[in-house]
Amino acid sequence: MYLRHSKKNKMRRAVIIDAVAAATIVLYVYAAMSKLMAYPLFTAQLTMHPLLKPFAGWLAWGVPAAELLIAALLVIPFTRLIGLYGSAILLFMFTVYLTVMILTDSHLPCTCGGLISSLTWRQHIVFNLVFLGLAVTGIILDKRKDKTALSFVP
Repeated sequence: MYLRHSKKNKMRRAVIIDAVAAATIVLYVYAAMSKLMAYPLFTAQLTMHPLLKPFAGWLAWGVPAAELLIAALLVIPFTRLIGLYGSAILLFMFTVYLTVMILTDSHLPCTCGGLISSLTWRQHIVFNLVFLGLAVTGIILDKRKDKTALSFVP
């Protein structure tokens, strides 16, 4: 006989994972579309950073492409865990970049698009850390869902 609360926990986990995926999909699609719609500005901002300048052309297409790919992976339940890992990696990389900007006291423009670009560097780090935390939570819950499926009452 299955534990009743095990089924409820499994359903809660699924709802939380779906919510994390949905919020992250919205974030990445919005961010990618904002960058692509303002492509010349995004590219110009990337070239302003001395470390990124040699890669500006590649990054101008690569970053939005990665964001859209991760969003697509999150849409499909079978690939959702890969999307969560990809999201965590990308958010970690963005957070490291922002931290470097603060530590080097660079006053470069934010290369993010839309409303996100109105955040301060510190606010943006907090924003990224929240979404990084959501991705990690989704990963942990996704990995646990298979372990609780076989819980039995003696």
